[in-house]
Amino acid sequence: MVREEQLLKRIQELETENEKLRTQLNRRTSGAVDGAAEQTRAKYADRILDTLPDMMTVWTNSGVITELISSEETNHVGVPSERFIGMNIRELLPEEAYRNVRANLDHVLETKRGSTGRHDLTVDGELRHYENRIWPLDRDKVLCMCRDITEAVRTQKAMNDANKRMKLIEQVVSLGYWFYYSETNEFYAPDILPVLLERESGADSVNADYYFEHFVHPDDREKARQLLHYNPELGEKDYIEFRIVTDDKVKYLRHRVLRESVEKGHRVVEGYVQDVTPIIERYHELEILKYAVNNASEEIFCCSLDGMFRFANRTFLSHHRITDDVAKYSLNDLKEGQYAPDGFEALVDRLRRNGGVLQNTCSYELPDGESITMESMVYLLDDSFSDQKVVWFFCRDVTERVRQGNELKELNRLMEAILDNIPVYLFVKDPNDEFRYLYWNQSFVKHSGIPASQVIGKTDFEIFPNPADAAHFQRDDLELLKRGELPPFEEEYSVVTGQKRIVNTVKMLVPVEERRLPLLMGISWDITERKVIETELLEAKVKAEQSDQLKTAFLANMSHEIRTPLNAIVGFAKILPEITDKMERASIINIIDTNSDQLLMLINDILDLSKIEAGTIEFVDIPANLTDLCQNIYCTLIEKTAPGVQLVFEGAFDNLVTLCDPGRLSQVIVNLITNAIKFTKEGFIRYGYQLKEDRIEFYVADTGLGIPEDKLSTIFTRFTKLNSFIAGTGLGLAICRMIVERQHGKIWAESKLGEGSIFRFNFPYRKC
Repeated sequence: MVREEQLLKRIQELETENEKLRTQLNRRTSGAVDGAAEQTRAKYADRILDTLPDMMTVWTNSGVITELISSEETNHVGVPSERFIGMNIRELLPEEAYRNVRANLDHVLETKRGSTGRHDLTVDGELRHYENRIWPLDRDKVLCMCRDITEAVRTQKAMNDANKRMKLIEQVVSLGYWFYYSETNEFYAPDILPVLLERESGADSVNADYYFEHFVHPDDREKARQLLHYNPELGEKDYIEFRIVTDDKVKYLRHRVLRESVEKGHRVVEGYVQDVTPIIERYHELEILKYAVNNASEEIFCCSLDGMFRFANRTFLSHHRITDDVAKYSLNDLKEGQYAPDGFEALVDRLRRNGGVLQNTCSYELPDGESITMESMVYLLDDSFSDQKVVWFFCRDVTERVRQGNELKELNRLMEAILDNIPVYLFVKDPNDEFRYLYWNQSFVKHSGIPASQVIGKTDFEIFPNPADAAHFQRDDLELLKRGELPPFEEEYSVVTGQKRIVNTVKMLVPVEERRLPLLMGISWDITERKVIETELLEAKVKAEQSDQLKTAFLANMSHEIRTPLNAIVGFAKILPEITDKMERASIINIIDTNSDQLLMLINDILDLSKIEAGTIEFVDIPANLTDLCQNIYCTLIEKTAPGVQLVFEGAFDNLVTLCDPGRLSQVIVNLITNAIKFTKEGFIRYGYQLKEDRIEFYVADTGLGIPEDKLSTIFTRFTKLNSFIAGTGLGLAICRMIVERQHGKIWAESKLGEGSIFRFNFPYRKC
């Protein structure tokens, strides 16, 4: 508004200046006319000539000056007047000025009529403008009157410049003059009326009543009619504003009545009008912007570089309980660190280093004790009005978003903890990206041995060590995409260690709106241990069934094995009293004794087996000299060896002492040698031991019948007999295996049918 007042004031100044220039020009013109009249009435009258501002000369038709009718004051050439006579105008004037004057002279000579021309001269370094009027005097002479019109030209130029400036101002501010003629009841405004009413050029007037009825807004018509009457009491700064409507477009006009006059008995009202539509629209936009800024939920405020507030919206003022002029306050008056944790000057420095833009998040406590979190965008900008830098803050209350974000993070942590600790595999693949993994939980990591960091973004072929597993997984995935669902299924895969894992898997599709194909999610239960247990239970069941069968056979066999020596003992014991012959009596006693030993050994084997299976057998580890132990066994069994069979102890060490249960060790060696004695009719039986690294290995080799290859895997099971015609319970080797295994050892056999056998067992060597 202030700027508009200044423009209007300037227009009035230009009008005043134009009026002065017109008066001055009229005064000069009237003087010239009066001089010509006087010259006509009294030619060559000195008194009149002295008053004229003209330089008068008489020329020949060729331009030679013959007479000077002028005073020295009117000499415009700069040459003394007495020297003019006899000179040609070509000698007096510059080339361009001469051409202009000569052209005017030629025109007079040709037409025999007076003519006016102009030329310019530079006098004392100043450009002067002249008007030359030439009249024919007689057949060979002319009269030239030369007048200096420099001031008139300058005045005219000043008027033209002023008019141009005024026209430019009128265009810039959409300003134009109007006249109301009461005689015709018309508005006349040729400069602006076509623009306002959007008419073609030439429609420079309109009937006042028609104008008010068809263009002025109905609510503004009464006010608009005040234009028809000039009221000097309104003053210069009182305006009449109203709206006009053209083609459903509303324009805002501001009128001012300047004066009222009477022409031919009728009133003429003069004024000007300005189209202020852009100003009103801009003002309306600013009002909308101001309303939006003040009603925004964000804090919006501006500070100068000294921290003083320049502007703050309603939200900011409400948050900080500021009710008076915010310009009184500084950002430093607020609680420290709310918007500039390191101080306002440090914030400005950071802005300059960061290209004038910063993003910041801060939390602070409001005067009512409520804590809020604000996310700020801070800008360092130029203020075009003050020609200074200012800092603008746009702060959004993100308290709820931060709270929800924290809750979401907590929920995500909870979900992550749940998903990572449930005892099932969870994985997600993206069919849109070659079935690459998007998720892989800790249970999958634990069982597969493959970290999630090596899985995300990769395919099965890049992850699993066995390509066949990856191909199998891909077939299942493609089948799921094709069918839409799959029933639960069992599958097997190899981990990085080579171990096989068995899982029950369910795969499903998860729709995702922004993707072309749904995601694939899988849940797998690792049942490897369960499968092992099932296998062990099945094997145990088979073994139990076999054991039952063996026990049945054992009982049947035992009934025979026990009855055979028992019948011999009972039968010979009954007839012993009747025998009187000493030789016969001694033979019967020997039979009873042999069968008693056999029965006792059978019972001991059964008891040992029962104790071992029940876990009640005790092992007492003491230092034992293995050479002495083997030699004692040799002395015990040498007498039981059949004729033609050589029993050999191959002692490798003189004194090898280890911690063991010597009784149980002797039981195993004796059992193996006894079996060899049973099946070896000729040749040899060799036994001994060797120290291999940290283990002691015993062996018993014979040249007996040998063992069929298909029986080698079963000879250490209970109740197994290779030859039913040879006495025995089938428990000896089973007892040997149990004893060796309880001592953390291993027992096995090597044999060729018809060539003999070698039984070996070992256990840890423990120094004393």
